[in-house]
Amino acid sequence: MNDDGHGVVTDSATREIGTSARSVGSLVAKQAERAKLSNISLPSAYRELGQQVFESGNRRDFPDLHDRIDEIVASIDQLNTDADGVEPADTLGAKAKAVLDSGKAAAKRKVLERTRSQAFIELGKATFEHDDQHGALASKKIAEVISRLAVLDREIEELKRESSEGMKKLRTNPVVIGVLLACFFPVGLFLVWRHPTWSRNQKLGWTGVLAAVLVMGMVMAAIDDRTHRITADYLPHKVGAIAYYEITIPGVGVSKHAWQFETGEVIKTNVETIAGKRVNTIPKENRVVTQNGFIGVLNEDGQWTHRLKLGAQAGDSWSHEGVTYTVDRFGTFRLAYDGSDRTSVDVTIVHDSVDLKYTDTYVNGIGLVSRRGSAGGIPIEWNLEVMDGVNTFTGAERAFFE
Repeated sequence: MNDDGHGVVTDSATREIGTSARSVGSLVAKQAERAKLSNISLPSAYRELGQQVFESGNRRDFPDLHDRIDEIVASIDQLNTDADGVEPADTLGAKAKAVLDSGKAAAKRKVLERTRSQAFIELGKATFEHDDQHGALASKKIAEVISRLAVLDREIEELKRESSEGMKKLRTNPVVIGVLLACFFPVGLFLVWRHPTWSRNQKLGWTGVLAAVLVMGMVMAAIDDRTHRITADYLPHKVGAIAYYEITIPGVGVSKHAWQFETGEVIKTNVETIAGKRVNTIPKENRVVTQNGFIGVLNEDGQWTHRLKLGAQAGDSWSHEGVTYTVDRFGTFRLAYDGSDRTSVDVTIVHDSVDLKYTDTYVNGIGLVSRRGSAGGIPIEWNLEVMDGVNTFTGAERAFFE
C-alpha cells in the first residue's frame, strides 16, 4: 500500500490501463471469433445441409433453387463430357489450341463450382429457417453456430461498454493526462480542457505547467546550440584523401570535381567530368590557411573560397572583402556509409557586390559536404558524394539543435 496520494493515483492509473488493455484484447479476440463463425463456419454448415437436401431428392420445398442447382450441375457434367471427348492433337497448332481450350474449360468449371456452392448455401439456409429438423446433423451444427454467435454478440456489446467506460476513466486520470502532456502535448492539453470535474483554475494550472516546460525546453535547446563552436576540425586537411563533389549546372548537367589533399596543406582541384563526359583540366592549387583566428581555403589568385571564424557560435557573423558570413545553426549529420553521427554547421555566405548567396554545410572531421544557393538567379548545388575515394555520403540524414 502506498503512503502518499500520488502513489495511489499512479496505482489507479496502472490498474485502469491494465483493465482497459485486457478489455480491448478480449474484444478483439471475440470479434475475430465472430468473423470466423459468420464468414466460414456458418456458410459451411448451410452448404452441407443444402447438399444433403438436394441429394435426398425431396423437392417439395424451394423448387426454384433445386432447378437452378440442376442447371449448374448439368453444365458441369457437360464440361466434363466435352473434356473426355477431346481427341489427342497431332500438330503444334492443334496442341496449342487444345491447351487454350482446356484452360478456358477449367476456368469455367471453377466458376460453376463456386456458383453451385453458393446455391447449396442458399438452399441450406432456406431449409433450416423453414424447418430446422431437416438434416439432423447439419441442422445441429447450424444451431450451435447461431447460438454461439448470439452469445458473442452479447459479450461484444458488454466489452464495448466496458472499454468505453475504461477509456472515459483513462481520459480523466491525472497520471495519463500528465504522460500525454509530456509525450504528445496537443492531446494532453485537449484532455485537460475537456476534463469534466476540474475547475477553470485547475485547467489553467496544468496549462501553465505545460507552457513552462515548453519554454524551458526551448531555452535549453538554445543553450545547447550556443555551446557549439566552429573549430579547425570543420575544415580538416587529410593528406592523401580525395573528395569528389557533384556540382549541378543548370542547362548543362552534373559535373564531377575532385579535391586531392596533399602535403603542405595543399588541395589540388580539377574537373573530371561534365554532363557525364570526361574532360582534361589543369589542376588548380589551393591551400588551407589558418591566420588571425580564421581557417579557410585560398586559391591560386589569393582569394578566399572558404573562410570560417574559429570559435564562432550560432548567430555570429563576420565580413571579409565584401563577403558576409553568418553561422545559421549547428546540428548532427548522420553518415550514410557507417551510420555514425557527426556535428555539422550551416554557414550562409552573401557576396555584397554581386547577386550571389549560398549556404555551406560543414561536418566535423569531414569538411564541406554540400552547398545550396543561387548566383544571379541560377541555382547552385554541390554534394559531396565520396570521401577517400571509398565512402559514399549520399542519403545522409540531418537533425538540428534548435
